[in-house]
Amino acid sequence: MNWKIKILLLMVGFLLAMIFFPKEDTAVVDAESPETTPTAVSEDVAYESDFFSDYRLKRAAWRDREEETLKEIIANSISEDARDTASADLMTLLWRIETEDMVEEVLKGRKYKDAIFVIDDRLNLLIIKEEDFSAGEQEALIQFAAAAAGIDTELISFFTIE
Repeated sequence: MNWKIKILLLMVGFLLAMIFFPKEDTAVVDAESPETTPTAVSEDVAYESDFFSDYRLKRAAWRDREEETLKEIIANSISEDARDTASADLMTLLWRIETEDMVEEVLKGRKYKDAIFVIDDRLNLLIIKEEDFSAGEQEALIQFAAAAAGIDTELISFFTIE
């Protein structure tokens, strides 16, 4: 196997590991700052109390790391193939970000309290903060998200969170 291909495979593996197994933030906390004072609430409780905001913050960090990694590959790679692959992956990432954000904003602009839309190669999710849905309303939401993302409705899993 060519050494360039090995390096490319290692970079892709590293990138996938960063995306699917993100490192927890280990930011230094200023002890005198009231905004950063730790609370007694466990992380699980905080996550459950505001899933949508917490997920968006984590997703933004994941996206930033992925984008930074791809830009580094584009800027520093010896292989033209690696640069081309990273460029294509970066364009896909930017499209995913734009599409996910657009779908979420449209749904929030309608009557829905909050929404998360996730586009991934293996899994597409539509999560709505709402209690009751008719089957027709659920199908309409899935069709809207599928049309916006250009994917089949069968590839979207739908969930609600109260």
